[in-house]
Amino acid sequence: MQKLFQDNKLKPSQLFASSHDHAQQMILTYSTFGLLDKAKQLLADNKEDHTLINTQNYQGYTPLMLAIVSQNVAFIRFVLGYESVNMNSKTFIHQKTALIIACEHGDSVAVSSLLSGGAIVDDVDALHKTALMYACENRSVAAVQSLIQASANANKRDADGRTALMYALRGKPFNSLNKNNYIIIKELLHAGASIELRDNKGKSALDYCDKDERETIQRIFQDANEPIV
Repeated sequence: MQKLFQDNKLKPSQLFASSHDHAQQMILTYSTFGLLDKAKQLLADNKEDHTLINTQNYQGYTPLMLAIVSQNVAFIRFVLGYESVNMNSKTFIHQKTALIIACEHGDSVAVSSLLSGGAIVDDVDALHKTALMYACENRSVAAVQSLIQASANANKRDADGRTALMYALRGKPFNSLNKNNYIIIKELLHAGASIELRDNKGKSALDYCDKDERETIQRIFQDANEPIV
């Protein structure tokens, strides 16, 4: 070992730092490609390093986030099983949490697991969008229901003043005949979503739907005993 330090002109602390950096790179690689067995072995070999599971890449993505992006259920469950995992870490620029990323990708299983593990339900990204807004935008009924059950704020607003209900009526083309869309709107209304709120440009939720569907949406609002604006 002494000869290694002399040949490379490294101090012991520098060598150990280099080894730690290598371990961090490996856990990110294993998470990206879903190499679960290798990840388990790496963490076992570095069991004293409680920060390794929360390593972030150059964009701020953690092993948990990378597993969610690749939709690797087994890897997600494995990472969430670690007591030291920080499920509320945020990416560097867009400030997205694992929960927001799961909703963005429509992964309702990950959403449920994260909420059970204590993820902050109403945390926001750089645009002040919540996980519920992303779930509504992507028409993920199961994710919306899980978030509402976890007491998500249906009236929280993003940087443009938009609410989850507004996102439910925009985003992907809205089709009033689609059962998922109907369920999401009803879930939001039952959770206390207000149709009276307006965004920064003065538009209400009703203004976000197509004119051809306005009458249908008004009926849905009336069914929920909400006043029509």
